[in-house]
Amino acid sequence: DNLGQHWREFQDALIYTENESFKRGYGKAFAMGAGNCLFGHHDDRFRPCQYEGKRRPTLESVGINLHDTLEMLGWDDLLIRDPEDPFHMFGLLLLQ
Repeated sequence: DNLGQHWREFQDALIYTENESFKRGYGKAFAMGAGNCLFGHHDDRFRPCQYEGKRRPTLESVGINLHDTLEMLGWDDLLIRDPEDPFHMFGLLLLQ
């Protein structure tokens, strides 16, 4: 579907940004997105990831509660409260 395609493009952009950051001297650059991995993991079967080099944990899997984080930042207007609300995609790039 169209949303899935946009999410895959967003995740690709996160990984691209991580790689560019590494090339520019941030040796510990690491990017994560919120939500599910849309590079092929839509079910609960245990299987190796077929997208070598794109495997990343989600924000939720490392204990980041996106809802609470957005409220803490004062960005709670970006939360979906109604099915008609716009959908926002979130990622995090960690640099050292």
